[in-house]
Amino acid sequence: MSQVLSNSGRPVGPPRRDLIHLDRQHGLMLYQHCVVGACPARHPDGRHLYVVAPDEHLPDGRVRTARPPVRSAHAADYARTVPGHQAVLARSPAPSGVLGRLFEATATGDLRAREDGAERYVAYSDHDTLRWTLTSQLVRDLNDCELVDDLDPRSEPSRHARRLRLGPPLTRREGRQPVMTTPLPERTLLPGPPYGNVRNALRELLVIERSAPGASTAVAPTPAQLTDLAGQWVKAAHTCAADMGSVTQRARWQTMITAVETRQDAHASAGTDVPALCTALRDLLLAMLEYSRLEPPVTGISDYLRSRIADGTCPPGSPLGVARIAAELRLAPVSAVRVKLALADLEAEGVVESTSNGIRVTGTPAGRMERSVQVAQWLRTLIRKGVYPPGSALPRVADLARPLVTPIPVISSAVALLDDEGTVRSGLGVRAVVVQDPGFAVAAPLDLTTVDRRLTLAGWAGSDTSPQRVRETCRRARSWWHHRIAPAPGRVSHTHRTLTSMAARLIPAAHAHHQPHQAEATMRRAAVTALTPQPEVPQEQLWRTACLAAAVLELQELAGDAA
Repeated sequence: MSQVLSNSGRPVGPPRRDLIHLDRQHGLMLYQHCVVGACPARHPDGRHLYVVAPDEHLPDGRVRTARPPVRSAHAADYARTVPGHQAVLARSPAPSGVLGRLFEATATGDLRAREDGAERYVAYSDHDTLRWTLTSQLVRDLNDCELVDDLDPRSEPSRHARRLRLGPPLTRREGRQPVMTTPLPERTLLPGPPYGNVRNALRELLVIERSAPGASTAVAPTPAQLTDLAGQWVKAAHTCAADMGSVTQRARWQTMITAVETRQDAHASAGTDVPALCTALRDLLLAMLEYSRLEPPVTGISDYLRSRIADGTCPPGSPLGVARIAAELRLAPVSAVRVKLALADLEAEGVVESTSNGIRVTGTPAGRMERSVQVAQWLRTLIRKGVYPPGSALPRVADLARPLVTPIPVISSAVALLDDEGTVRSGLGVRAVVVQDPGFAVAAPLDLTTVDRRLTLAGWAGSDTSPQRVRETCRRARSWWHHRIAPAPGRVSHTHRTLTSMAARLIPAAHAHHQPHQAEATMRRAAVTALTPQPEVPQEQLWRTACLAAAVLELQELAGDAA
């Protein structure tokens, strides 16, 4: 925008890119669009490029800024208009707060600016201050920041070098731990035939294949040119396979080499299936073409993933998607096969496992309880809170699987633990019953006619509790747990309080329609799940929130049309 106006009142002169209209700033920061072109500014690895001022750095290594991101194509020109700023590639899950002026009510009921009237940062979590703030700009907290050394793509000699050159992880002062603790694997040229030679061999094979019989079942004497080409590259493939450190990659290459050798017998009396030999040789050459690219080796990717699992960056149960890892390592699409081979090596070691939902990290983290012990402890809490008082029967194991968002075998193990310690009595084909003296004090059951007041105080005031919003919130909370997704900080607690407000509205409606013992136990379980303090372990917080989401869905079914 310009600060110079013409006689007609229109802005003229060179633009001032360090200034921006408030409405434009809100839209660009909300959708993370480029400040220059107002187009998506997402980097290929999922991050965004920001040009920030030195005073926007926080002591913990994050950057708090109200400046929208910029596309890499516009970054060099934009940075020249704001001298003294730094370019960083960073992640920003969601806006963290706003800039605005604080107001307060006077004795006459009017509003006046508080303090000196200057703008200040107000976090979204500060609800008491936020309601008295006249906001002007959105603010984001940037994580995983990396300095960008060079923004000008014209200084690079080739298109492959036009990617942003990244400096070391951004830190405020020397000695502070960087945000990224695991360095990316280095790109190396592996020993083997050059890329151009392999590409020329593919072209030569294409000429031979065009002159071969068209039918895949055609049998004819092998052309001498094809025999020489296959023999030359099979020998080169054997040399490359011998130097491979990845067991899975070596086995894959041995399979392709064997496929060529079995079809290469030029002295067979019946002849050779020439199209099949061409196909097998082409697959081998394509693998060698990818092998000759300047990318991290399979062993380097395996070591990188193994380090991220060891330092807790990828906790047990977290998904490992091939496309996501390839984007994180900035691999070319054709080299994503290296990630698959690295994951196969880790699966052979038992570090990861293949499930119906993809590949996940295996194992149990140190200090975390086994799932059956965790479920048994939560069932013990429900008994202690009066949801299942002494003498009452627990729901069937199959009926507990849905509200506890846990597989049936784990529920069975948890009930067996309670039986061993004498809290319940169970038998084959018989529902578990809480004993009269479980060994700890049992509180009186919650009063369902007044518990909604406690839930209202514990939840968010003014939350949207429409049926559609209830289903969306419950689906999101359960999806976090099923896929072991780590949401942004504070997102889980916010969702938990939102579900608490929904339970406060649904319990009176459900109690008015259903009053049998089983329905009352469902309502009390939902109330206890909402009012019990959240655990400190993040994964247990996800599970507890998923349990509350399942309980809210049950309340919605009980409330029926009243919901």
